[in-house]
Amino acid sequence: MSSSTTSSETSVSSRLELRYTALALVLLLVALVCTAYFNWRVDPFHYYALRAKGPFPERAQYVYAGAIKHGAYEALIVGNSHARAFRASEFEKRFKLRTFLAAFPASSVDEQALTIRHAADTGSLTTVFWLLDYRALNRKFSLRAGFPDHLYEPNLATHLRLLLSFGTTEFSLLSVAGKGAKQLAGINRETTGGATGLARVMRSFKSKGERLAAANEATALRTERVEEGAGDESGSGADAPDRESDPELSEARDEAAAEAAQDRETQLNQVKSKLSDEVTGTMRALPDVTFHLLLAPTSMADITLWDSMDRLEEQFVWRDELFAQLNGLANVRIHDFQAATEYSEEWSNYRDTHHFVTTVGARIAHDVSKGTHEVDSQTAIGQTSKLRRQYAEFQQRACQSASELSLFCVQARSMLPR
Repeated sequence: MSSSTTSSETSVSSRLELRYTALALVLLLVALVCTAYFNWRVDPFHYYALRAKGPFPERAQYVYAGAIKHGAYEALIVGNSHARAFRASEFEKRFKLRTFLAAFPASSVDEQALTIRHAADTGSLTTVFWLLDYRALNRKFSLRAGFPDHLYEPNLATHLRLLLSFGTTEFSLLSVAGKGAKQLAGINRETTGGATGLARVMRSFKSKGERLAAANEATALRTERVEEGAGDESGSGADAPDRESDPELSEARDEAAAEAAQDRETQLNQVKSKLSDEVTGTMRALPDVTFHLLLAPTSMADITLWDSMDRLEEQFVWRDELFAQLNGLANVRIHDFQAATEYSEEWSNYRDTHHFVTTVGARIAHDVSKGTHEVDSQTAIGQTSKLRRQYAEFQQRACQSASELSLFCVQARSMLPR
């Protein structure tokens, strides 16, 4: 009797557990379905249709995946944060093409190429304005962890990941609450802090230079301590060997220099590979699309910073490699703004050492439409030599000048590693 009662109670308990488990699974499924429907209905990233509201500016890469697809734009502007100084309306006015600005701050050429290929899938893309600079090629990782590359190559998993994401739900709630951002295309906030022209560029130059000088100073101190330790181990006073002539220390310095040179060579090889795989590779894959390749203008102050990091040569080598790879591509037009002194030495053009202001963005759009700084892949090689001369002349003027310009020379010298 007792065993029969126990068995009955166990059976009832098991059935209750199954019912509660089934109920929990049903509730979970309902919650997932409701979440997916809510996110699909609100669609904060414009992924399923163009809507009035969008997410915050830092989520631009999420918006662009859908907006490009549904907008079916004829022209696309791509680039990193430098391209945020452009206005799509400036290009529309001059080229008579419906244009979308898809510029991601700190983006690499991998992400930019992925965006172009995504736009080409719509079948309406005819023209690309690609603002290219060395920073986009010099990214350590191909795709950043925060870049939603899955949205640009959609499949079933993409939709499930988007619709069931807590991040999507968060932005859906913000959109419903009326806190979504405005359309992101063309937005570019310029924070100059009241400074203008040379003063503004110098402030950015000094800030970056001080960080670089501090890093070099720390490296020098570590080297000095290592050398002092080696001297202590070998003795002190008159019996101590001359550290400058110590063969072990000399060998260590030679190895460090060789390693640095090898690192630079590796970096350049990676840059050449990115140019081949992402830049010219994308252009070759889309022969029916006209590419306007804009070499982004940068101030002489920025080139001075690269020089201070012993990486000046990289600024020239990548250009020549790019021009060599572009040779023979009929669908590419090159516009070289780096070698134009009216851009590189006019300080009012920049809000720091390398980000140009929106008025410069409008000038670039005008110059591209007129072909003012257009070169072909053959004559572009000469442009690099011209840029080398311009920088050498700038340094000479800066170091001989008694004006505020001489601060570039003084500051650069303080940044040089020992």
